[in-house]
Amino acid sequence: MYNGLPLDSRTLLNTPRSTDIRRVEPGFYSNLGIEQGILEYLKIYSNVPNNAIEILFNIAGIPVTKSGSSELWPILGLIYKTNHVFLIGYHGNKKPSDTFAFLEDFVVEASNLTHFEIHYLGKTYSFSIKGFCADAPAKAIVLNIKYHTGYSSCTKCNIVGDYSERRDEDYHQGTSPVENIPRFGLVSQVSLDYQYLICLGIVKKLLLMWNFGDLRIRLPFRNVQLISSALIHLLSNYNTSKQIIFNNPHMNGPLLQGCTNSQYKKLIFNDMTFIVNDNKNDCCCVKGNKIIKMFNIALKDIYGLFVIIGKEYLKRSDLYKLPCPSSILGIYEVDDLFEFMTWPVKDIEFKYFSFPICLDSIRMAVVPLHHTE
Repeated sequence: MYNGLPLDSRTLLNTPRSTDIRRVEPGFYSNLGIEQGILEYLKIYSNVPNNAIEILFNIAGIPVTKSGSSELWPILGLIYKTNHVFLIGYHGNKKPSDTFAFLEDFVVEASNLTHFEIHYLGKTYSFSIKGFCADAPAKAIVLNIKYHTGYSSCTKCNIVGDYSERRDEDYHQGTSPVENIPRFGLVSQVSLDYQYLICLGIVKKLLLMWNFGDLRIRLPFRNVQLISSALIHLLSNYNTSKQIIFNNPHMNGPLLQGCTNSQYKKLIFNDMTFIVNDNKNDCCCVKGNKIIKMFNIALKDIYGLFVIIGKEYLKRSDLYKLPCPSSILGIYEVDDLFEFMTWPVKDIEFKYFSFPICLDSIRMAVVPLHHTE
């Protein structure tokens, strides 16, 4: 019935029968090419502003398995100001021992495309490297410079060492293959790495100073416990469907005993948004079927938990009787606020929309807003 179809899906998809690879110690390298990835993009989006194509490239090592020692070192390209990421080439088995051999095909093609441009469907597109993005260890390998933990390792300045003829002997370990790419700045077009410099660098150093540093800087042990408890609490309550987000910090209270100055006016919890002192957004139901009006959101340091500070409506009655009592639908007329108390944020069950029954009355009508996933 389908005599025209091939017997194997690989024939239909034109899967290559062989792959060009070359030996790059201690593994093998396969080059797919920069131009091939760009042409795949131009097949879909041919209208490129000013017919100028700029790419960012990235190199990083990725473990193949959790238990093994094998690594994959891909070269990835991203067309600037788009989401189009493509594979330029990859090296398997281990980290390449010879950077020049690893990047040979990439550097040659990038240089040729820069000089001779890209031609597709009668149009000519200029080509340039916009920048190199990588973590600090991979950047050190590609640029052949000191690793980020050493002296004279900064890619943006030369505070330590003498800078002469592009060669700081304390910084450079030798030449880099990417130096041969035309119009590519090894300082101006190489980004700094947020993960290693900030998260694993400055932040780590601050944490050590706050915990074990000079007494003038060190935080009191009680404050460290409080912060740790709060972070653990946030982590235990965080998942993709039930996020807790605090916004609009303030210092205006009210605060009850045991609460700290970590105060917020806005809370997003379980896809519900609460804003204190806003009739449309400051009423909720907590465990025990209690209707609460919020006045503040704060951290309670005794437990390291975030709580809402509010008052419970002690009186509730049907807002209407016909065609059925409103209480069947969870709709009430409420009155008589009790004194300030606290309830854990995680005890919020759903949100109420509240509004005054009449302009000169303190009685409120509350209507439940049930949020479903």
